[in-house]
Amino acid sequence: MDHMLSGTDLIIPRGLPDLAPIRLEMQTIYSAEGRLSETKMVNSVTAVELMASFNEASNITSKYLSWVEYEILQAKKTLDLAKATVILDKMPAEAIRLKDSGIKMNEDHRSAMITRDADCQKSLDILNGLEAVKAYLTAKNRTFERGYYLCRDAMTKKGITLPMNGYEGMTTAPQSNFMGQDQRTSVDEDVIKMFRDGK
Repeated sequence: MDHMLSGTDLIIPRGLPDLAPIRLEMQTIYSAEGRLSETKMVNSVTAVELMASFNEASNITSKYLSWVEYEILQAKKTLDLAKATVILDKMPAEAIRLKDSGIKMNEDHRSAMITRDADCQKSLDILNGLEAVKAYLTAKNRTFERGYYLCRDAMTKKGITLPMNGYEGMTTAPQSNFMGQDQRTSVDEDVIKMFRDGK
């Protein structure tokens, strides 16, 4: 199965037949990949930005991997069904034909029938393609993880304390959650002070 790139989209097949392919937007991943060489000259200014870029790309890649894993499971089911059709529907007639020719059906004949079956070939091609996409994305994800930790470790060795990353909604003030009860949704102020003081 050919996997096409359309702009920054990676187009992959579905595990079940007759479903439209999935388009994975790869721009953030490619952008982060293009910044890997910056880890050779990482400093206190670029470290946080690089780490954020690698973290975002890793999050997206992990999400894509879960989608691909699901499609792999669907593709395996489709292949098993195609094999079952060969074994249950096509093999009995072939066994009779072989018997009339003086040949006894064996495991090699069954395997050959499955290998030559068009539906089995198509299902196997899709499964192999999805496995290749999984390997492709897994390699990228590991690269982003290495880039993230390289930046962090480089700053640690230089004795630079990186600022804590925040996110929208993170605060030290009590917040109302969806149940209507007040709760503290962030790190305790004493912990934040420890990080700021480098302790």
